[in-house]
Amino acid sequence: TPHETVRAKIEESLAAHKAVGETYRKALETFKASNFDAGAADGVASAIDRKVFQVMEDAERAAQDMGAQSTSAAVKSADRAYFVAIAGTVAAMLVALVVLFFFIRRAVLSPISTAVRFSERLAEGDLTADIRSDAKDETGHLLRMLGKMKESLAGVVTQVRTSADSVVTASSQVSAGTT
Repeated sequence: TPHETVRAKIEESLAAHKAVGETYRKALETFKASNFDAGAADGVASAIDRKVFQVMEDAERAAQDMGAQSTSAAVKSADRAYFVAIAGTVAAMLVALVVLFFFIRRAVLSPISTAVRFSERLAEGDLTADIRSDAKDETGHLLRMLGKMKESLAGVVTQVRTSADSVVTASSQVSAGTT
């Protein structure tokens, strides 16, 4: 695993640091034995710490790479979640639009279509047409009023027929009396 690489580098760094510590102790002994000659001690410990720093830099690079990969994976996961959320939102909106279409079609367009067919039959003189609605909304009210209008029109037609029959009867009686 990536963690094992970093862990191995840190353990290698600790081992190198321990070895450097031993070398520094030898350099200190050399410094004391050479009557405090810094050059003698420097010769023993010269550039010995570079390996420790190199291994620590390798561990740092491995940790940074691991962090960058984790960050990249998290960003990709977040992007996928974002696109799934957007797709879900679009799908929910489409479903809502379809439901709204069928609701409007059932609640508004169907009653209006019924009213138009009823009105066409009345316009053609068919007073036997019947229209009913139990709906409590505006279109239901419209359909009930169309039914009342048809009943009123049928009443007027009945009165006209009755009056016409009376005129025919009176006319026949007048005609019979004058001939």
